[in-house]
Amino acid sequence: MTIVLGMEGSANKLGMGVVRDGHVLSNPRLTYITPPGEGFQPTETARHHQTHIVALVRRALKEANVKPEQLDAIAYTKNVYITYPLMSFYWWLLSPPSFLLKGPGMGAPLLVVAVVARTLSQLWNKPLIGVNHCIAHIEMGRLVTGAKRPIVLYVSGGNTQVIAHSAGRYRIFGETIDIALGNCLDRFVKFELHNTYLVFDAENFINHCYRNSGLARHYGGEYMDFTVCVQIFLEQLRQCQITPIFVFDGCHGKQGLKLDTLLRRNRERIASLLGFLDRSRHIPDADNLSAVPDILPKLTNSVFVDVLRQNNALYVSCEREADVHVAELACLLRCPLVTNDSDFYIFRPSAASHPIPPSSDVSFCSYQLIPLASLGQPCRLGDPGCGHCSSSSSCYVLPCTMFNPQASPLGRVYPPLLPLLATMIGNDFISSVRVPPMVNQMIQDPSRCTRFPSYNGRRIDALVQWLSSFGEDINGPIRTILTLYSEAERELIAHQIRQAVLDYTLRPWATGRKLAELLHLPTGQLIDSMVPTRIAVSGSHSEKNTVSVNFDEDLKCVQSDYCDPKLEIRRLVDFVARSLPTMQLDLTGFELSPSCAEDSLSHGWPCALIRKLHFLDLPTGIMDTLYVQNGSVQRILFEDLSGQSASIYQVLDPLRQMFYNLLVGLETSCHGSNKLCGIRDGCAMEHRRKADCMQPFSFSLSAMRVPPSQRSLSIRNQSIDFLWARLNLIQLNKFDPLPRELQLISAVLVLWFRHSNLAHYEQVTCECSSIPLAFVVCALTSHSFLSQLLHVRSPSLGHAVAELCESFANLASRFKTSSVSGRFVIQLVHQLNELQLLVLEIKALIGLIEGLMENDRTFTTPNPKSFQTTSSSGCLDLIGWPSWILFPSGRLIYWLATCLQGMHPKSRYDQAVNVWLPRVHMACPPKGDWCNVEVLKQRMNQIFHSVSRCIQG
Repeated sequence: MTIVLGMEGSANKLGMGVVRDGHVLSNPRLTYITPPGEGFQPTETARHHQTHIVALVRRALKEANVKPEQLDAIAYTKNVYITYPLMSFYWWLLSPPSFLLKGPGMGAPLLVVAVVARTLSQLWNKPLIGVNHCIAHIEMGRLVTGAKRPIVLYVSGGNTQVIAHSAGRYRIFGETIDIALGNCLDRFVKFELHNTYLVFDAENFINHCYRNSGLARHYGGEYMDFTVCVQIFLEQLRQCQITPIFVFDGCHGKQGLKLDTLLRRNRERIASLLGFLDRSRHIPDADNLSAVPDILPKLTNSVFVDVLRQNNALYVSCEREADVHVAELACLLRCPLVTNDSDFYIFRPSAASHPIPPSSDVSFCSYQLIPLASLGQPCRLGDPGCGHCSSSSSCYVLPCTMFNPQASPLGRVYPPLLPLLATMIGNDFISSVRVPPMVNQMIQDPSRCTRFPSYNGRRIDALVQWLSSFGEDINGPIRTILTLYSEAERELIAHQIRQAVLDYTLRPWATGRKLAELLHLPTGQLIDSMVPTRIAVSGSHSEKNTVSVNFDEDLKCVQSDYCDPKLEIRRLVDFVARSLPTMQLDLTGFELSPSCAEDSLSHGWPCALIRKLHFLDLPTGIMDTLYVQNGSVQRILFEDLSGQSASIYQVLDPLRQMFYNLLVGLETSCHGSNKLCGIRDGCAMEHRRKADCMQPFSFSLSAMRVPPSQRSLSIRNQSIDFLWARLNLIQLNKFDPLPRELQLISAVLVLWFRHSNLAHYEQVTCECSSIPLAFVVCALTSHSFLSQLLHVRSPSLGHAVAELCESFANLASRFKTSSVSGRFVIQLVHQLNELQLLVLEIKALIGLIEGLMENDRTFTTPNPKSFQTTSSSGCLDLIGWPSWILFPSGRLIYWLATCLQGMHPKSRYDQAVNVWLPRVHMACPPKGDWCNVEVLKQRMNQIFHSVSRCIQG
């Protein structure tokens, strides 16, 4: 006979239950009821639970006639970070109910229940069982109905899942995590992708891909596992004859309007990381840490690009933020677009919502929007005879869902007003503008409060209704908004609204065509066939692409017709309205204007360097410091917040200084110094962490130039030699110099030892430091196992990588059992992240130097058929091995380092070479002819001998 006390408080309901062998003995509940018209907030809900929970426990035991000593266990809803499947082949594996489970809920109320449950568990000496909220609902249904193996449609307030119990585990076979079933059926339609271009918002895809594949984040990145995820997804697209195009962000906007948002996000990451590190001190197993901060490992983008190059996939980077350009490219190609970014619902002005008479020959350019989360099903055989597949080959399609604007509330708004809706809601660049009293009344409408529990949901719905009431009148809502401001405020707010609106306006025949040409796509045929579908901006056609438009000139142009001061409001209304998209066809302005070209970040650059910028051999994130007003914001990583007051990026100071000086020298030589809007009084600024705050850090800059290249020598070798000389690493080329790829590893270790505070924490030499030793062991082993397959681009590479991932995961678990302590040590991860930062920065510098030395070479746009020669060579040959080879598994490196950390420092090197390296080598799946362990030992000795020479002199 088993008696369990269950405690649930994941939302506004607080419930206790006593169950004996499947029979409910008692189940008292209390509900937090909010004031009329308001939803329940986490803080207030938690306070309600805190007030009543102890009394409710007493009541449950009393009604069940059970004493605490009679209980066998205490179960409660546990809230930790949950993962969702990336694709159909990565099922979300849920443990059976008898184990500790992970589940959703509101953090603050759940914390109250968790604290009380743990306290009672300790007081009464009873086992504590964490229960997944979703599974609890399913198990309750099974208990009540007697169902044996049901297929469950789980419908929650904001998500829907199809769940079944299979092979001993609960598995999700389909889901939406952001919308309930009824709304999902209405607003999205089923769709099958086949034989088409498919444009991806690359940054959005990478974040979704890593986070939802269930990979660990707190060890420094599971990059080899990540490559398997991406590889399988690309293979699915290839099987369906889908050509993906990944469009990456560049620098932020030059005005620096996103600075406050970026700083706020970093402060949130710092708070989250501080809480995580505090909790980790009390948990003995680093593999079972809960609520891991949502901090993406640093090399994720780099690894993703490596995989794209390996697969000859199409990708391109914009000079600045890419969102609107992603949409423009999809419009130009008339193909679907995949993203989870809500802005793309606004970018899409659909003529289907407001049909235009056929005689007008005009329609809004549009694209088909596919939510990224809907690409969660495997490809399957489609109907035969699609017309594109040969009769002998199978025709596969990829199921997904597509946004249906006709059934969406956005369909009620006149399409040109959609950018104004986004501006009124507010985004990263502009806080929400004032709204008329009528909108506030709509927000408080009881019927709307019933349909939308959250205030934001009610507010957005009210704004949609208000804007739709104006029909096709675009001046009316602008006039109403501006009258809410004083005369002194109107001019500034008009500028802000206009700028925000321009950021949502598409011009596929300008930037979209430029991206297509960079990718060598057939733009001429596309434009000829697409002339009838164009979205235009009335007024100046260069405004969208020249973000820094001259507002004063525009105002003068408008003001000439309205000289009467009483008509000031009309002037500003017209000023804003000119920036809205229009339903009128405009065939002019296909080319970028000269002023727009001069405003381009890469204007005047050597062609080779422009190519590197667009194909991610140059890191645009670093260039924010020079090309964005107020400088750059360095993203928080897993770093030692309490032990190291300085930012983890301090280890990069000499490299950053050189990178910035080379760009200053470039702009000086090509008369582009006016583009360096981030420099003030000869200094550039990075916003970095200091202790637990974000503070500016400045670099004093001076122009630096590279020497002319010598035709008889390799540009690659000249670039690396120049860099080694500048960094005082010339010893790497003396006394039996190492191969270039091993020189990179040596250079990283030398620079780390010179500039990392943690490198000298134990006051030992570099070869006695555990993280560098573990890093080199894993890099050498993974490369030796895969090098032949990488070189010939073998079709069996994916299978070999998957095998190695499994071997490394098992090996990490064995190392964990051999370590002195299983607790999480942030100092080790901090050092590993420093090494990763150095690898990225060195590769970026070599790419920049090579581009500067190649300034007399011709530039040709990449052809998809020859993409290997234009994009991938730099990754594999110029700058060493791919990042996922150098850092295959952060978890493996971490647990190997903890084993070494438990030894005497002077014995670590010998143990790493003669014990741990052979163990890692032996754990790899057997292959035919790959490097034996003695060769790896020799290479490891070479690396650390060269490191010692550089450090000593």
